[in-house]
Amino acid sequence: MTPQFESPNGLWRRLGYSIERGPRGERTIRRPDGSTVSIDIDHGRHTGEVAAAKQELARLPHGERECKAAQIDIFA
Repeated sequence: MTPQFESPNGLWRRLGYSIERGPRGERTIRRPDGSTVSIDIDHGRHTGEVAAAKQELARLPHGERECKAAQIDIFA
């Protein structure tokens, strides 16, 4: 099933990030370089993931292909 465009899964997919599922619904989000994304869950995991993903999107060039290519330089 394709995730909704603005859902956390949809945002992470657009970025090319991976989602590692843990116990009790815990999730670790990894950039393509293997580093993890810090997520503030004070207002809930969904809200925190959306905010974190939008911050990541704002740091990268627009367009999925350009976004993935730039990550090598930004997060290296």
